[in-house]
Amino acid sequence: MFIIMAGPSGVGKNTVIIELIKRNKNFALHKTMTSRTPRNEDDKKVYDFVSKEEFERKIANGEMLEFEDVHGNWYGSDKELFLKSINSGKTLLKDIDVKGQITYKKLLSGITPVLSVFLNAPKEKLVERLKGRGESLESIQKRMERVDMELGFSKNFDLVIENVSLDETVKIIEKQIEKMEKNK
Repeated sequence: MFIIMAGPSGVGKNTVIIELIKRNKNFALHKTMTSRTPRNEDDKKVYDFVSKEEFERKIANGEMLEFEDVHGNWYGSDKELFLKSINSGKTLLKDIDVKGQITYKKLLSGITPVLSVFLNAPKEKLVERLKGRGESLESIQKRMERVDMELGFSKNFDLVIENVSLDETVKIIEKQIEKMEKNK
């Protein structure tokens, strides 16, 4: 199974992913490759950092499964690493841009079940979380400018959850996974 987590910046996608992995031994993170610089040590748990030049070389060589320029930085999945991960037998979780969700749903149709989860939170909460992780006012403004566009994609997702309580969000996702596993 492949679980996609998307939503606006600051909504808690990686926090939810890390909590799901803590609670489920058969879950694993599929890291996102990015050209942005790390914000903190925990970033290295969820991202593979490369230079912008390296990322663009991978795009030019057809080595990227999917990619998107978000906030002036590249984000995406290395094709070879993804194929290794998807064949590991584990349930994979990935934080992805709202547009990338469509790509993955198409790519994995018939290969493995996909659960796409769109997380949202009140705009004030998003700003508060972004400030809390040290984002500049310019960065926060840039990220908030995308929120309405991102919300427009929420209709494409299997689950839409207002992420105000980590425990509640995780329980909703776990229930959906159980339901999907019963219907295999």
